[in-house]
Amino acid sequence: MNELVAGQNAPAGEHALKFSVTATGFDVDVVGLVVDDRLQVSDSDDVVFFNQPTTPGITLSDGQLSIDLDTLRPGARVLCAVGFDDVPVELAMSGMRAELTGSVGSSTFGLSLRPNLGETALLCFELYQRSGLWKVRALGQGYLGGLAQLLTSHGVEVDETPGTVPASHDLPPEMTPLGTDYGAAIERAHVIFEDAARSAAGFVQSERFAHDRLDRELADTLSDASQRNSPEVARRRESAQKRCDDLVTAARERFDSDSRVLMDELAALDPQLPPAMASWQSPAWSRAGGHTGSGLRLADLSAPERGELRLPYCVPTPVPRPLWVLETGQSVVAVVTSLTVRLVTAARTFSAAFGDGVTIDILDLTGKLTALTDLLAPLLLAPPVTTPDAVAPRLDVLESAIDLNMMALQAGPDDRGNDDAFGVRVVVIADLPFGWEHADLARLLRIVDRGIRLGWSFVFAGSLDEHDGDPLVAAIADTTLVLPVTDHALAHDPWVGLEWTLTAEELDPQSVAAQQIVASLRSGQSPSNAGPHT
Repeated sequence: MNELVAGQNAPAGEHALKFSVTATGFDVDVVGLVVDDRLQVSDSDDVVFFNQPTTPGITLSDGQLSIDLDTLRPGARVLCAVGFDDVPVELAMSGMRAELTGSVGSSTFGLSLRPNLGETALLCFELYQRSGLWKVRALGQGYLGGLAQLLTSHGVEVDETPGTVPASHDLPPEMTPLGTDYGAAIERAHVIFEDAARSAAGFVQSERFAHDRLDRELADTLSDASQRNSPEVARRRESAQKRCDDLVTAARERFDSDSRVLMDELAALDPQLPPAMASWQSPAWSRAGGHTGSGLRLADLSAPERGELRLPYCVPTPVPRPLWVLETGQSVVAVVTSLTVRLVTAARTFSAAFGDGVTIDILDLTGKLTALTDLLAPLLLAPPVTTPDAVAPRLDVLESAIDLNMMALQAGPDDRGNDDAFGVRVVVIADLPFGWEHADLARLLRIVDRGIRLGWSFVFAGSLDEHDGDPLVAAIADTTLVLPVTDHALAHDPWVGLEWTLTAEELDPQSVAAQQIVASLRSGQSPSNAGPHT
């Protein structure tokens, strides 16, 4: 038995597997989807469930899926999922377990399922090909909306009539959406990142092995001092060097081939991502005025010494922590602009569920963010705070808004009375604690803690070094996700621990692209230029 955890992958070993889910105290329905490399079905026949028990490559019988990878259409993948009715969380977590079983023990995989947020559908495994070999990936992605939400996220239009077969979207494949929440998009970007990390690790290990073997062979060759200058030793040195070079070249070719595949996947994914997750060159920004669910793109990850592949570093929204753009000698304005525009774009969906808009607050006592303030002027309901005496009154406004939000949540949608008082805020603050009173810093810490729970976003910009001794600034900084603005920022992937260069996303606040996006956010319409560039 190979016990997997979410995100882990392994060679499938066999091409004939069975998928099942066991649960204690309640019934479950297993579902199979045949999808493309964007995790989208092509039509309704690609879904196997209780009312449609077979499709080429998958058959449902006796509560389990029989999967024959050899009979799938070329290029297809398989997603194995489970759905169940609403049950108490403690019961759902008491014994849910997914298994893929083959005819030999080495091809048996297990995954413990933990729907601890009340999800009623879970993606369990993905079966996919990489470099001609079939692999299995443990997923564990949950859906609060049940199987209907899971299927919709993978290109299936669900008929609400019980027992009917899902129908596919009528959009061409290149325009098939990833769903109305960030889940499928982040999952896909996450999968690509993992594949890139593991491919890079294979190349690094092969290169290290080749050079270690070369060192050993050269040491053996030169061990006899009397023969060091002989033609035979020269021939052996050349042969050892050639073996090393050939191995490194083959490893590099495999890695470059994998990278090209992943870059093609990213290029196909980018137009489908919600705007706040997409690159600035993506046509997704033509939808910036709409209400689309989203994650947030913070940065790109790359490894220049390993090739041209650049990976999006994305997080779900609402972001559960404040962001601190750490100034390290370079201007942070373009990075703060990028984050603020993306946060406002992403927050539109969240705010639509509770109120009519997103309020932006800018507190900039040093004038560092003047260009951002000028850009966002059409969206600001109140002028930016630029003097110390205006800090406390703005904090009064923020505390009052939090209190109103809390009362609105407690009252429920039928008794709120004033929905306009309920909304999402994006708060941007430069150069803490310059110009701030000690009492105001304490209030800010409380506002951050309460606001984050309401889906508010906070962006801080500036240096931390000179304020290491201030306990309140340190307490605020400790709650943040730090995004350094430097050419030397590094991140380690969670799978193999390789270093990646982290480059924060930038948007010039004085660019035409930025102005077009802000105009679209103000009007609620798409900008005329479908692909803004920076």
